[in-house]
Amino acid sequence: MSACIRRPATAQEWLKTTAPDSAWTSVACSSDGVKLVAVARGPVDPDLHTVYTSADSGATWTQTTAPSAGWTSVTSSADGNRLVIAADDFPGGLVYHSKDAGATWEKADFPGSFWTSLASSVSGDTLLLSSANYPDGPVYRSGDAGLTWQRTGLPPSAWTSVTISANGLKCLAVSNSFPESRAYFSHDGGITWKPTGLPFSAWTSVASSADGSRVIAVSNAYPDGPVYISSDGALTWARSSAPSDNYTAVASSADGLRLLAAAALINGQRGTIYASLDGGGSWAPTVSPALEWTGLASSADGRLQVAVAKGEGIYLRRTASPRITGFSRLGDGGFQLNCAGAADDRLSVQASTDLRTWAEIGTAAQLTPGVFQFIDGEAPRIQTRFYLVK
Repeated sequence: MSACIRRPATAQEWLKTTAPDSAWTSVACSSDGVKLVAVARGPVDPDLHTVYTSADSGATWTQTTAPSAGWTSVTSSADGNRLVIAADDFPGGLVYHSKDAGATWEKADFPGSFWTSLASSVSGDTLLLSSANYPDGPVYRSGDAGLTWQRTGLPPSAWTSVTISANGLKCLAVSNSFPESRAYFSHDGGITWKPTGLPFSAWTSVASSADGSRVIAVSNAYPDGPVYISSDGALTWARSSAPSDNYTAVASSADGLRLLAAAALINGQRGTIYASLDGGGSWAPTVSPALEWTGLASSADGRLQVAVAKGEGIYLRRTASPRITGFSRLGDGGFQLNCAGAADDRLSVQASTDLRTWAEIGTAAQLTPGVFQFIDGEAPRIQTRFYLVK
């Protein structure tokens, strides 16, 4: 079965694909945002216990041959070929993995549990898998793309979410156990773990930048569910300015600056998806329908974002890539760039002297919605300089 996007997306709007409505629980995508995968668990109809993939950034969707199960989580390697899915069916959920972007699946051979979350390194070799089977919920680790699994040394808890850096070394696991939630980090690929300074809350989802330095954690402790940010690999934390809500999912771009946090429906209210363009320093609600959001995913550059909701469909949000529209040399020798991008976007201006090594030199200022300008005051002191905007 396939589906098409109804119309081109804008930077501010979530658009529903015509993928079937289902009890979607989790979604993942390749780093370029081309290959997507979403899983669902249907309470009655076995056909709704399903796994769908897209090979064209969500333009069309195909149901895979994965077996029917109460799928709760999915993760993907950066190229979108290595996938792992997990379920929480009683008395023990299944775990399957695929090496060919979901064309075929193989069952993992180890004890089942009430699996809640999966995380993958960029290669798909290092994996984390968490369980909320309180009081004995484990976290498992694989170093061979899911062929074999070993239980980590983390204490038993109702583990709700895990995340891992691109190189597979920096990890974070959180729980919402009562009366004491847990949050542990690892900097050796999940072999050894230490407690973090993340305060007590009903933590539901975590995500990190590619290098693992920037980490975000969200809670569904409504009405005071917080969003916390770490910029040192989960060693220390600070509460962000995001509004309190019933948060269920979070996603991050590779640089950790473009963030999403989604909330569930409460008494017919809220169900909002919030976005940050500055690593959690400031937040704004996106133009999203009020739904019970359950999963989020982001391309590496953060310009393709995917969301799934319980009993609803799969939604996409696209941000147009910025471009340089003009340039001029100023009287004092400075160099002015005129740029175009999505309204209220963050345009990173990068420079290079050899077209090989690039570094950010600032952000363009928005003059009017979608119109940006940047002045390089260092240009008079540099003989040759190339520019790009991201």
